Amino acid sequence: MKWKTWAIAASAVAVTAVGIGYASAWMSLSGCQDATYADIQLRNVFGRDLWGNKIVMLRSDLSAHVTGPFSVDVWYMVPRDLHGVRHRQQCQALPWRQRLGPRHDYHMI
Repeated sequence: MKWKTWAIAASAVAVTAVGIGYASAWMSLSGCQDATYADIQLRNVFGRDLWGNKIVMLRSDLSAHVTGPFSVDVWYMVPRDLHGVRHRQQCQALPWRQRLGPRHDYHMI
């Protein structure tokens, strides 16, 4: 009988942790976008249009999506003539802070 109580308690703790993780990720969407935009500004990321003119990245060019508990992905596209490079910045969304993780580049053809 005691093991059933422990199993129910462990399940309740796990479900609560996952719920807190998703809530933290949803609440950190704009914070992760802000951190990614600050990183873009720091690295001086810009694109080029068809005529070679410089295109500055705007905050509105970023989109963030919850990918799991405590996990947010921020996507943005840097144009290169007719093509572009799509970037994905992972963000760890803890309740007390957001931390940028690895960045992945996807070269479009």
